[in-house]
Amino acid sequence: MTHEYFVPPPPYGGDDGEGAGLQQRPAADRSGQERPAGSPPVPAAAPGEPAQAHPVPPPPYAPSGFESGLGGEPPAAAEPPRRPEPPAEPPAPAAAPAEPPAAHRSEPEPGHQPLPQRKPGATAPVAPPAAEPAAPSVPAAAPVPAAAPPAAAPVPPAERSAERPAEAPAERPEQPAQQPRPDGGAPPRPVPSPASLLWQRRWTTGPHPDAALPNVIATLPDAITVMAPAEVAGRPVAVLGGHDSKVRVVDLLSGAVTEHDSGHTVVRALACTVVGGDPVAVTSGAEGGVRMLRLDTGERSLVSTGPVPATALDCTTAGGIPRAVLAYDRTVAVWNLAERRFEKVGSTADAVTAVACAEDLWQRPVAIVADASGQLMQWRMDQADVAFQPLSADTHRGTSALVPARLAGGLAVAVLDDRGGVSVRDLATRTQRCHISSGGGLAAATRVNDEPVLVTAGSRNLHLWNAGTGDWITAIIGAASVPRVLSVIQLEDGPVAVTGHTSGELVLWDLAHAVAHPSVPGHEAPVTTLGRARVGERSVVVTAGQDGTARVWDIATGSPAQAVTRVGEPAWLVAGSVAGRPVMVSGSPDAPAAKVTDLATGTEVAAIGSASDRFIAGLFTEVAGKPCVATADDSGVVDLWDLRTGVASHRRGRFHIFRGPLQGMQRVVVGTAPAGERTFGLGGDDEGNLHVWDLATGAEQTVISAHSAPVSVIEVTEIKGRTTVVTGSVSGGLKMWDLLDGTQLAEFSGHSDPVSALAVTDVGGVRVAVSGGDGGELWAWNLATGTRLGQLRGYASAVTAITVGSFEGQSLAATSSAQGYVRVWDLRVGRSVTELVMPNPVAALAFGPGSELVIAHGADIAVYEPTKPE
Repeated sequence: MTHEYFVPPPPYGGDDGEGAGLQQRPAADRSGQERPAGSPPVPAAAPGEPAQAHPVPPPPYAPSGFESGLGGEPPAAAEPPRRPEPPAEPPAPAAAPAEPPAAHRSEPEPGHQPLPQRKPGATAPVAPPAAEPAAPSVPAAAPVPAAAPPAAAPVPPAERSAERPAEAPAERPEQPAQQPRPDGGAPPRPVPSPASLLWQRRWTTGPHPDAALPNVIATLPDAITVMAPAEVAGRPVAVLGGHDSKVRVVDLLSGAVTEHDSGHTVVRALACTVVGGDPVAVTSGAEGGVRMLRLDTGERSLVSTGPVPATALDCTTAGGIPRAVLAYDRTVAVWNLAERRFEKVGSTADAVTAVACAEDLWQRPVAIVADASGQLMQWRMDQADVAFQPLSADTHRGTSALVPARLAGGLAVAVLDDRGGVSVRDLATRTQRCHISSGGGLAAATRVNDEPVLVTAGSRNLHLWNAGTGDWITAIIGAASVPRVLSVIQLEDGPVAVTGHTSGELVLWDLAHAVAHPSVPGHEAPVTTLGRARVGERSVVVTAGQDGTARVWDIATGSPAQAVTRVGEPAWLVAGSVAGRPVMVSGSPDAPAAKVTDLATGTEVAAIGSASDRFIAGLFTEVAGKPCVATADDSGVVDLWDLRTGVASHRRGRFHIFRGPLQGMQRVVVGTAPAGERTFGLGGDDEGNLHVWDLATGAEQTVISAHSAPVSVIEVTEIKGRTTVVTGSVSGGLKMWDLLDGTQLAEFSGHSDPVSALAVTDVGGVRVAVSGGDGGELWAWNLATGTRLGQLRGYASAVTAITVGSFEGQSLAATSSAQGYVRVWDLRVGRSVTELVMPNPVAALAFGPGSELVIAHGADIAVYEPTKPE
């Protein structure tokens, strides 16, 4: 496995912008306006002149030094304000920022990267239509009763699931070279820091760095709705139909496109085969009738006439005879394409929804048929008998497609249903081999490294599964749109998947390369919640996303620790324990109540709330030894639930709903605080008040007039035996309070934009807070003395998350921005020890039990582990 290392950026060289090696630049506030953010950048040396020495930056904290700023007695208690303080004077308009130098590099923009366009296809002249010989109509068939079900019992389905990963990672900005001094001496030495670290990626959802990317081979003028693979003049092609009368043949090696007139008004169904050495496509149109089209010349001929279009068709050359199987409502007909005649006709009990052609173990041609009643049947084409043999005692209602697959024990068929599930059934034993619960609406079968592989698509990504066991193999990330049709074709270098899209794009996917470089599937939409839990001996990461799912990942391997929990869009979750069992509570404002899931078994054990409850957030706590969860609805009302009984004890609210800088990023500003034998609830309202109440009784303890604007963050800590709470507001205020009596202990000045993130940790026995704002500012504060330690190097976009942890005795903080930058700080010296660049906005951060850094960016999760450089 290829590992990616990020080297800590040098602490000199004007590296004050967002991204290692960037010059400092004006920081953008939430409205998009820019304001000055420090001194101008150092200009680059002109050609032929010696490079300028990078100035040594000032100390990262206060001039007295960070370590000297740690310590002291707690501040004297100040009289708490009894009314909201008047708003501050509006700041003077900021001066227009200077034009950045030509060498300035901007932040990477988050979002989808356009797919590469390889050799746009040149449309060949339309081949002239040939005369069509007359063809017989479909003969009528007498109904044939279905045979009795087989005695073999199906194997119970083994549920499998996988979801989307996201866009490919952006390139990391280059590191600046160390510049020589003008006097020829050595470059300026960095401020020593014992915390220099290398961060190695352990695993990530989304694409592997060496994973195969989809490649657009051609863009057609019409949507692609039907497709079949073929070979013309020894070259692999995709034969396509859409919403017009054309059949388009695309050379998969060059991208060249040839058009033929199909003779239909709209091509509804299509399959390819070889007749007399000539490559042909058998087509069905919206007006009825079936035609045969030579792919090299465009010559057409009628197969059958009639006002009813074929609902399904497929072709085969099994047994050396080219045949087409056509389905018209309840009638199934086998047409001998070489002799231009019908060989047999049969009827089903209900309308046919899918047909597929294959060879059994003895190379005999068989047709597999599914009807609307859920019956799955097999039909021998080389026998006169027209009876259908059932393949399953189970019904498969909603079957949308059938895909034959060759397994080690013989022939199987993948049955796709209209809910995205895929069942693989063995045709010899008539039993189910495996079931994939979230395969998607499209599937194709192939072999990769002599293993049976099922390729599925239900989103912008392809997923690869072992067709015999149902085990997920990998995913290929990132088409521009959801595929409409899917096929697989064998090239010299191995099998490739071909997808057609309503946009007209035809996309190739390298399957062999993807299997050699597997990825981990992630969420289908941005992650909204990130947490940690312990299940037995394993540490797991729990996540919820805007795709309406809650997921559990093994932090060591990245493998899904249990099946995906469907909640509603967007989803949220919290993790805790009940009676020693690890549980997850998840919910959504779009779903009634909230689910309580046992993390060890993945089973839902309880529900919280009623059908009328729509919760947007939750918080785990313990009250008098009882495990509880506090839930908040979309009006900011909080209910406290006993997880052992599922009963709500009391209700409080309404509290402020803080909407962060990222779309869909919202939280209700509430928290809990243990104080002695009591546990208190905290909530900030829209008027800037902080409410404190006893969670055991529901009685209000105090109301603190904290800010003149809504409270945005709350963090509880203990300083010299006193329970304190630090609050931030959307006006940039940051204050510290005594929890029990409401006394203001300190006020911290520095933020001018909404305080969006806050964390508290211990540094050498001193409580230190790190705060971030929507304007990108980062500050560190000594809570014991109520003083500012200093300003950390901030961002040019909003701070989205702050988390704290440690590594081998070093107190660390990790911070992130809305444009994907993550920095890790040594809080003893206030210096960034490394920087990571994510391809998407970062919504959440967490340190793992082994100092792993877990990052939720976009729809993906990344886990990095620290190592010290040699």
